[in-house]
Amino acid sequence: MGDKVGTSLDDAWLYTKIESKLATNSETPARKINVDVSNHVVTLRGQVGSLTAKQEADKLVRETEGVKQVRDLIKVKS
Repeated sequence: MGDKVGTSLDDAWLYTKIESKLATNSETPARKINVDVSNHVVTLRGQVGSLTAKQEADKLVRETEGVKQVRDLIKVKS
């Protein structure tokens, strides 16, 4: 499943900001995390190799201005 973005410009802008943050952070494997944004609610999906990567991705999204809620569905591969 690919990323899903709502129809508003705000959702598209949030998606762009979040993808940029994930891609530039060495702790988060951006290509392994799918980002869905709808009505300022962000859903993170995918599988990462460590709890640190999961926590860092969640933190980056929560710190993004405009995000109202985060649903973190990322799984840690053991």
